[in-house]
This record gives sequence, C-alpha cells and structure tokens, in this order.
Amino acid sequence: VECRRALMCVYVFGYNSKIPKDHSDGSLLEISLQTLEKLTDSLQEEIEKDTEYLADTRNRTNIVTLTKAVTKYRENMLGYCIALLASRSSFLSHRNRKKRSRQQRK
Repeated sequence: VECRRALMCVYVFGYNSKIPKDHSDGSLLEISLQTLEKLTDSLQEEIEKDTEYLADTRNRTNIVTLTKAVTKYRENMLGYCIALLASRSSFLSHRNRKKRSRQQRK
C-alpha cells in the first residue's frame, strides 16, 4: 500500500515538475518509477498466492527479501524526489532574488 501511494505521489510530482523526458533527471525519474512499479507488482503477486505457497520457508524468505528491496527502493526514490525539489526551489529562489535585485536598480 505504501509503495502504491508513493508511486501515485511521484507520478504527480514528475508531471508537475515539468522535467523534460530527455533531461537526465526526467529519464532517471521515469526509469525509477517503472522499476518501483515492477517490484511492487511482483511483491503483490507473491503475497496474493495461496496459503500453501506462503507456508514454504523459501517462498516466505523470497517475500521478505522482495519487501526489503521494494522498501529500500521506495525510500531512495522519495529521497531523490525531495533532493530534486530542494535543488529546483533553491534555483528558483536564487533566480527570483536576482530578478528583484535588477528591478530595484531600475
């Protein structure tokens, strides 16, 4: 559920941030979204299997490993989005200060 929520938020972030797809940040974000979506789908498929399948220790170990991977990937992707947002906002803030400075000199 947390991964689906994170995917939803990052899709909105990616759309609203207007990062061109050919830009390295846009490509990385798109690839990261696709990877997290695939991992999340795989985990959901594993969890939805029958009880007998889940009773097998190897399968449970696989689910735990997949859960850890998905969690770590989600955390890293959200961290990347936060860093990208912070860098863009500091850039915009710097640009706005320069613009105000030019306007005050006129």
